[in-house]
Amino acid sequence: MEEKQLDLNEWVTVKEAAAILGRNRKTGGKDPVDGSVVRRLAIEGKIKKWEISPRIHFYNRSDCEGYVIALGRPSSGKVRNRSTGRPPGRPRKKRGKEEATGNAAA
Repeated sequence: MEEKQLDLNEWVTVKEAAAILGRNRKTGGKDPVDGSVVRRLAIEGKIKKWEISPRIHFYNRSDCEGYVIALGRPSSGKVRNRSTGRPPGRPRKKRGKEEATGNAAA
């Protein structure tokens, strides 16, 4: 019976995988992406993951090299909240009792 040899050059750490994905970005950036992106892709099954222990994981190099991500720029906080129509972090206007109940004194 033949034993399958494991080539360790086919597997990379999360930092190496993030650097590879950063080079393959659609936006042309050369900075590495965050490690959470690599872990999320592995959870979704888009990159093969080899779990050594609960804290040590390796990711398939060829899967990382073949995957192209399109990360946009992070929001600058100017996106409006759908429910209130105001930017996030902006306090609501304080209204007086009369204005809130509709019983304005003339």
